Amino acid sequence: MNESNRNDPSPITNHVRAGMNSWLQEAFEAYQTRQLERAERVLRRVSDGDPKAIEPRIHLANLFYAMERYQDAVDILEPVKADPAARDYLWFLFKARWHAGFLTAACQIIQTLNEREGTTSEQRRQFLECARQAGRFDLARQLARQLGDTRCRRELRGLEWMVHISRLAPVALRRPLFHWGVERYERQGRWQRLGLLLEAARLSDPGYFEWPLRLGKLCRQTRDVYDPHYSRERMYYRNALRCRPLEPEALRGLILTLHDMGFWVELVRCIDQHETVLDTPWARKMKAAGLVNLERYHEAAIIYTHLGEEAPDGFSRFCLGLIALQQNDWPIADELFEFRSSDRSLDILGLFFHHVSRRLAAGEPVETIDGQIVLDAIPPPDTKEPAVPPPPRLDSCFLCGWEGPREPLWRDRITSWIRVRCPRCSMISVAPLPDQEQINALYTTASRREHTLQRQYKASLDGLSQAREEDCRRLPLYQEITDWGDDFNWIAFEQSLGGDKRFLDAGCSAGYAVKVFQLCGWQAMGVDIDSDAAAYGQARGIDIRVGTVDDLDPVEFRFHLITVIDVIEHVANPAALIQQCHALLNPGGLLYLKTPCADSLPHRFIGEEWLDASEHLHFFSRTTLRRLLADSGFEIIGFKQTMEAPTPYLHRRLWKERFYPECLVRWIDRLRVGDTIRFLARKSR
Repeated sequence: MNESNRNDPSPITNHVRAGMNSWLQEAFEAYQTRQLERAERVLRRVSDGDPKAIEPRIHLANLFYAMERYQDAVDILEPVKADPAARDYLWFLFKARWHAGFLTAACQIIQTLNEREGTTSEQRRQFLECARQAGRFDLARQLARQLGDTRCRRELRGLEWMVHISRLAPVALRRPLFHWGVERYERQGRWQRLGLLLEAARLSDPGYFEWPLRLGKLCRQTRDVYDPHYSRERMYYRNALRCRPLEPEALRGLILTLHDMGFWVELVRCIDQHETVLDTPWARKMKAAGLVNLERYHEAAIIYTHLGEEAPDGFSRFCLGLIALQQNDWPIADELFEFRSSDRSLDILGLFFHHVSRRLAAGEPVETIDGQIVLDAIPPPDTKEPAVPPPPRLDSCFLCGWEGPREPLWRDRITSWIRVRCPRCSMISVAPLPDQEQINALYTTASRREHTLQRQYKASLDGLSQAREEDCRRLPLYQEITDWGDDFNWIAFEQSLGGDKRFLDAGCSAGYAVKVFQLCGWQAMGVDIDSDAAAYGQARGIDIRVGTVDDLDPVEFRFHLITVIDVIEHVANPAALIQQCHALLNPGGLLYLKTPCADSLPHRFIGEEWLDASEHLHFFSRTTLRRLLADSGFEIIGFKQTMEAPTPYLHRRLWKERFYPECLVRWIDRLRVGDTIRFLARKSR
């Protein structure tokens, strides 16, 4: 606050100054309890009482920013931007302008902020991204030079050159030439070049909606690397809507992006603003999911009720039951989950949550002492077990050594392999185990199927070629491996290794994980039996060996971290694989293991159609995998069981269309009945 404000004799101002701290505290408490409208009223009362006060305006702008009301944040900060005391808050004004789409106005602040001391490299990267989006190549080159990013400077020169050349072409030829280049790069799968060309087209022809729309689709297709935080994707869809306000494809893309970002306020507002165009069951379901995540349960319940009246398919009743669970209304939830629909996945989930709500309504616990839900009392669905003839020969159980008969469960429809359960350790395996020729033949077919995803390989790996270390550390894969909260301090572990950090990915396919850790400063290599996928990664500078981990000599190869991601269920002898990983690790080294969970909710109720698992030889549970790791000399550090929706039923019906409220995933993670288990284990020193 400046000196004129301090010496203002106005009694109103003095009253505001005296009560400002208490009002700010009241606003903070309202914000903490998610009473955002109340917090806004309090802060506006303070700012209106003293128009020259900067602090309440800053708090109000931050509140608007948290509510995704970027235009309001800009409006509240604009009057004080010239005040010398507001220099410390120009950063908030820049972010508000940038996210509101005022790129030119945001670039006006960048120069001032960039010249100040204490500007971090992360802030400069945001400045660089904003200048790039605005077409300010001079400013973007200056920022890239300060960051020492030569690769970005080359990319900016190429983009500037394409924009300059395109503007020399006649207007009548400009758009057809861009269309020809875009189609050519799409056929070739050259995603980086495609992104640059579309950026040049957007800057050269800013009034054409198709260029930002295509850029938004490209970001969605390659978001793991190209746009890990969805900021570009959202900006492009917004640009498309500025060019054509009611474009249905851009609206749908923007809504999906906001859903994935978790920007529920903006999602609901977007649907409300375009209600005439988005008056469809899909949009209403998306709005209801957003309202649930905003804890506006009453409004969401009204939408689900109307949807249930229009199409009584059980989905709306299921969501209403979830809302009742969130509000701890157990009897209502118990009543709502009593339904049958044409969708088997909903019937399965409804049966499970009906059991949970019934026990909660009766005051009975649903979890054991160790936090795992009691599933034994849950009745199975009304399906008959497939008749499975006894296998002609039974191999001994690799985990406990049981050589007697094992319980047959189901026969796979594709491979005709029979899954059996060990009566001693409950391990589910194929019996008899196929020979190596049968396994290799299966994986040759699987490999051909895998390489129909070559475009995805190319998008991911080409994106990584342009990624920086800080970008890779924000990727979902890296976070999945390294983020264990209080269970394990990853930063301390990595720092203890110094510059000698060696990483191995067993079953690496084309080497995506290998490339990520390589860019993070590790000496990374991978191994895979698929020679085609290995060659694909080798051509892009990734160290991949064709074969298995058994082909690596522990005397020659030693590692600090080994990942086995969705691999252990495919090998004939998992015990040998884990023992070999133990031999390849240095003392104190880490093993990260991820696999589908056999005692998950989907597997328990869906059975043989749990997931596309024709090539799986073993199905692990939490207990069996813990035993395998302990028997192999590993100390378990952390364990997680989450829902990642590889299940065909759940993916097709719920996850794919994003109709599910986020609370469904939270409940499944809370009850530890998800379909994927992850272990982090340490080799004993």
